[in-house]
Amino acid sequence: MDSRRKYIKDNKPSLKTKLMTLEEEKLTELVCLSFNVKDLIKPCRLRPNVDSRKVYSRILKDRGWNLTQIGRSLHRDHSTIHHYLKDLEWMLEHDAKLRDNYFSIKEELDRTLMVNPLYSCEEAELIEKIHALQDEKNFLLSALRTVQQELDKERKYGDIFASICERVPTDKIDEFSVKLNRILNGI
Repeated sequence: MDSRRKYIKDNKPSLKTKLMTLEEEKLTELVCLSFNVKDLIKPCRLRPNVDSRKVYSRILKDRGWNLTQIGRSLHRDHSTIHHYLKDLEWMLEHDAKLRDNYFSIKEELDRTLMVNPLYSCEEAELIEKIHALQDEKNFLLSALRTVQQELDKERKYGDIFASICERVPTDKIDEFSVKLNRILNGI
């Protein structure tokens, strides 16, 4: 009887030995590689470890996981995950290296898991999409040139406009407009 209890106790799956989904496994591998971290779950406060957990959490959140699921994956409380996500928002805006890591990991995970529909396209279909994107790019460049020309035309009046903004109070704009029309009609 004692040996049976010992066997059950020794072979009972714990939280630390839970099976990871393919998504978790690939993401863990990519994050650890990118941040040069050995273990995401290890309780360590070094910057690379904390940042890696934040990026891991954000990517899983983007993929539809809730805070509790992410917390279980990292062996953290859901409130810790909430804090990670909140911190990462600011960090992504201000830390270019972290932002690049985040997007490269996310892109690589999509490529690995074949989530992006482009990875399942045939060659002819991809070529067709490339041509459509080239056409769209040419159209947008043409529109940009047109807008740039319009902006250049209006720049020559920039000093006059700045002077008007500085000197005309907001409550006198209608009166100024009438006077300006009289002056321009007399020219």
